[in-house]
Amino acid sequence: MSAEACFPTLRLYFTAASAALTLEGVTLPGVLYRIEGGRGYDNVGVMWSPGVFTLQLTADHPAVLTASTEPWDRMMSLAPQASLEAELKRREQLLAAAMPAAREGLGGELVLAADQFIIAPAGRVGMRREPRRPAARR
Repeated sequence: MSAEACFPTLRLYFTAASAALTLEGVTLPGVLYRIEGGRGYDNVGVMWSPGVFTLQLTADHPAVLTASTEPWDRMMSLAPQASLEAELKRREQLLAAAMPAAREGLGGELVLAADQFIIAPAGRVGMRREPRRPAARR
């Protein structure tokens, strides 16, 4: 099985002294997802892993794993250091666009944390699900 068969739009690129992706799919049933349960969603499900990444880290050769849904030519246009600099600049722009009180300290951390998550909260009108209640005992 190829990586493209598992992830048709995900592109992975390693820069390391030694790196490999071993495709050994594993399915784990009955996994408890506590955060989802706290949000009122189903919280027991299946977890699937396509395999494992292996890389060798050394002081002289840093490792970079780039994961993107961008086309290869766009993804490969930035070297690892340039990618890091672009990400730091993007974060600075997020903070600059925030309200002044949310540009540093805890407020700034929350702005950056919020950038990582786009979810449909359980409390949103039309999407709310009632949490499951334990069955009554007789």
